[in-house]
Amino acid sequence: MGRMKDLAIESWNQQNQFIDIVANILTHSGYTIEDRDDPDLTDPFDRLPYDLLIKRKDGKSFAVEVKTYRSERVDRHLLWNALSTLGRKVKAKGGIGGMILIMTGDLPASEPTRFGSMDGVEYEIMSRSTLLDLVKDRDDLLDDLSEILDEVRDNPIDVVTPPPHVPSTPAPPRSGFDVAGAIEKIKACPPSNGAAFETVCIEAIKGLFDSEFNRWSTQSRVERGFHRIDLLGQLNPKNDFWQGMRFDFRSRYVVFEFKNYSAAISQDEIYSTEKYLFAGALRMVAVVIGRNGEDDGAKRARHGALREHGKLIIFLSEDELIEMLQRFSEGDDPHEVLIDNLYNMLREIGR
Repeated sequence: MGRMKDLAIESWNQQNQFIDIVANILTHSGYTIEDRDDPDLTDPFDRLPYDLLIKRKDGKSFAVEVKTYRSERVDRHLLWNALSTLGRKVKAKGGIGGMILIMTGDLPASEPTRFGSMDGVEYEIMSRSTLLDLVKDRDDLLDDLSEILDEVRDNPIDVVTPPPHVPSTPAPPRSGFDVAGAIEKIKACPPSNGAAFETVCIEAIKGLFDSEFNRWSTQSRVERGFHRIDLLGQLNPKNDFWQGMRFDFRSRYVVFEFKNYSAAISQDEIYSTEKYLFAGALRMVAVVIGRNGEDDGAKRARHGALREHGKLIIFLSEDELIEMLQRFSEGDDPHEVLIDNLYNMLREIGR
């Protein structure tokens, strides 16, 4: 728990550092910072509903939301959700001319992807490349920006020649995926009802990661039908996290297992999942979702599978799955939860 808290603090610090740098870049670009959200305020009515309120030279004001994405490739649906959430805040506040979404990821160079309107609110998206272009004449700001982008993405970037643009035009939520409804279904699922929990979890996983997989199979039979995988996804990765699963672990498929037990899962459930993983079938990664956590034996079993056989089994609790759904609905990257869990696992594992 302490390490998860450390990671949360690190992410929070990076977010605030990025907002500081963004504020300096906007000031350099001729904007005036009118107000800024203060997360230390305890009364929510005193908080600004977005990160910054700025004013352009012509007097037009903009609400600014700043997003830190570790992946270079940003899901188009995340962008849509982020703009939709910010737009609702702008309309509720009133008296604001437009909104600006600023992020660490990249967009195509074409103009329509940067400027548009959503629900009657004009928006602009400032991507990594936009920010780099705004500070090309200021070495100090360029150094600050490059450093924080490097920290957020965990790999060095070339500030002189940015990588090729990746299509990330905002797109509406996936057809039929109701995030709020999915969260309510998970919470309302009867304890120990395996089939019901499997159904609501499959809906959530497909809604979150549909663009990262080519196809899905439920109840896939293995070992001549003696075992069945709850959900099997064929990777078509765009996000850096799933690309790591595809190439670092040489896995074409990802196994998802769902455990609606009244107690924490044990090593037995991990051993049964491990049987589904082997290199010859290009299945070396699994995600196990357990409603009430895992015990120490399950954690040791996951560590052993990775240490001895190179099989990666990531565990998620129900609360973590709900957190991922909430992040997705607000335009934040749900992969952060998976990344943090993987990071903790690699830090804890021994020889």
